[in-house]
Amino acid sequence: MKQSQGISEQLKTEKALEWVGRMNNIRNCAMEILERYYLRIIILHRKRARKHFARFLRYYETIIDAILVLSI
Repeated sequence: MKQSQGISEQLKTEKALEWVGRMNNIRNCAMEILERYYLRIIILHRKRARKHFARFLRYYETIIDAILVLSI
């Protein structure tokens, strides 16, 4: 995601505020992807949704952190 949006280390050093904004955009996109995934689980598996929701909450922050680390 970082490469596709043209975010570089040069941008980080020259325009730090713009870099932060773009990185926040990446984080928000990743969170939206995960939320859509969870909604799909609910729709497809309503009876088992509680079990999936608990698992989703456990790994939600870990996944976001991993995406951010990979994109930095």
